[in-house]
Amino acid sequence: MYLTWRKKKSKLIWTPISSIDRRCNLSYDEFVREYASVGKPVIITDAMKDWKASTKWTMDFFRTEYGSSVGQVMDCELYSR
Repeated sequence: MYLTWRKKKSKLIWTPISSIDRRCNLSYDEFVREYASVGKPVIITDAMKDWKASTKWTMDFFRTEYGSSVGQVMDCELYSR
């Protein structure tokens, strides 16, 4: 079960959601009217169809561009308390 909320007089109202819509070709106006303005979740199935990174960001790309880079690894558990 998923929950969504709406703000009413500065009080959160939790509403149970039995399913989440899956939509494609959703315009901005439709998204705002049908989902965002009422706090209803939606899965937008084609949101990244024209996203260049989906074809550019391959393992070879990262190996070539950042293969010799050094980074710091942190224990994120320290920050979750």
